[in-house]
Amino acid sequence: MKNSTSTWILTALLVICLPGAALARGNDDAAGIVVGIVIGSIILFLICRELICWYYKINEHSRLLEDIRSELRAMNAAKGVAVNGGGAKGTGSGSGTAEDSDSPDAWS
Repeated sequence: MKNSTSTWILTALLVICLPGAALARGNDDAAGIVVGIVIGSIILFLICRELICWYYKINEHSRLLEDIRSELRAMNAAKGVAVNGGGAKGTGSGSGTAEDSDSPDAWS
């Protein structure tokens, strides 16, 4: 997946920045230079962002946190604990009020 993302980013870099650079060199127009610099900066930002996310494994951590959240929701639904309005009220260990679902006693 990361290889395809990098390929798309590099392709976008070539498709977008090369015409802007050719336009800037062809007639010494300041607007062409500015457009080339802005587009190149955006593409460079996207490439650096992808590299930083890859290095620090941010995408993987995000996916793992989503998996953990879905498993916790399934566990809470099986126990009948109401969390953020989801689940059945009154089936937990407390009396079913909002205060009971936030207390540690309702978690066990």
